[in-house]
Amino acid sequence: MTARASSVEALEAEIARLTQERRDLERQQRQLRVDELKALVDHFAQQLGAAGFGLQDGIDALQARARPAPPPVEQPVRHSVIKPAPFVTAPKSQPRPPMDAVHLRAQSVLGSDAIDWLQRAHPLLGGMTPAQMAATPRGEEKVLALLAAYARGA
Repeated sequence: MTARASSVEALEAEIARLTQERRDLERQQRQLRVDELKALVDHFAQQLGAAGFGLQDGIDALQARARPAPPPVEQPVRHSVIKPAPFVTAPKSQPRPPMDAVHLRAQSVLGSDAIDWLQRAHPLLGGMTPAQMAATPRGEEKVLALLAAYARGA
């Protein structure tokens, strides 16, 4: 065997070793990312629970953020009379605190930012605004729980 042939064999062996080392490092990197993701999910679940939300609420909020906004649809200009929507009241069988409770709590927690916060879509509320979400008894509970979490610094 010539010196050149053994040199080529040594290079091929080194290439094989480095290729295997690269695969091992990539496998370790993937495992570290999986571990990091698990830690983030655990932390996210704890924060959701502390704020009074379930895991499905968090998943819905994440999915709402992941969906791209639909492109605006150009509507033809129509000149027609717009009829107001009928006034709908909550059923008498399900009394709930008035929306003022949410406004007051938002004001006490957020101060002058309360009005803007109530009108801005929130990912933990499935992309709805807190004001929209608070229109139902369950939604109002979620908004008040979110404000309670903000007050605790969560």
